[in-house]
Amino acid sequence: MNTQRNDHPFYFNIHALKPEFRAMSPASGALLRTASSEAHNRELDMHISATHLFDPAKSPTGGAIVLAIAIVQPDSVGTLRLRSRDPKAAPLIDYDFLAEARDRRRILEGVKISR
Repeated sequence: MNTQRNDHPFYFNIHALKPEFRAMSPASGALLRTASSEAHNRELDMHISATHLFDPAKSPTGGAIVLAIAIVQPDSVGTLRLRSRDPKAAPLIDYDFLAEARDRRRILEGVKISR
């Protein structure tokens, strides 16, 4: 069994835009790397992104913006194992997202910020 650091736990909110703000062109976005209240030694352990890259047909107003957060240095560790000797068989991946309490606290902090 090989233990690996997880990918980034990620959460996003989608907010409908008022009709007068629907026409955002060209496509753009923003990414902010920041420290959570639990960051260690000046660590930038969270990123917050904003983009309007969302299918406007799915918004009740015809436009939306996505606010997302991710923990970029998770403490939780998952596993990656071979399913079999068959190279075509997909591996067994257990991300074990948010297994560590600190990761859960940080993702909740990010959700509050993004709201």
